[in-house]
Amino acid sequence: MRRRKNLWIAALYLLLAVPLLTAPNRALLAADGKAVLLEAADLAALGEHSHAARLPILLAFVAADCGYCRVLEDEFLRPMMISGDYEGERVLIRTLHIDSYAQLADFAGARAGASEIASRYGVFVTPTLLFLDGGGRELAERMVGINTVDYFGAYLDRGIERSLKRLRVLRAASSNAARWVGDDG
Repeated sequence: MRRRKNLWIAALYLLLAVPLLTAPNRALLAADGKAVLLEAADLAALGEHSHAARLPILLAFVAADCGYCRVLEDEFLRPMMISGDYEGERVLIRTLHIDSYAQLADFAGARAGASEIASRYGVFVTPTLLFLDGGGRELAERMVGINTVDYFGAYLDRGIERSLKRLRVLRAASSNAARWVGDDG
């Protein structure tokens, strides 16, 4: 009887665990059960990944002492990571702590501090969300702060969709230009 129970428990475990372990783009979970947000450490490598995957980058500038940043992370970014519908499917989500002293590679591969990169983009308020292409150029209107949580998700989705459309337009234009140049030679 005990052996049969153990077999049922093992079968149930396999039924539940295997889909979770093999599902693509599943977020990593921390010990507290929250999704781990990926920190931007090498923007040049992220840019290459963006080009290869043909996806925009959602770069969230946040700060450790920012309450609205916690709302952004807990109410929007973490659920987006867990859903599997965003990270690696529609967008590459990364955070950048502007109050960090860590050095990272910018989109050109040069070393820079997080506050320096924020300054280059004119980011002085957290949270600020940028929708970027693989070269670090903005694709859609940035989102600064959180006004109303009720509508924020819709605004975020709209920014992602606009950046995806802009990427497609830019890709089509560059492939048409390449064909046109190729016809000349």
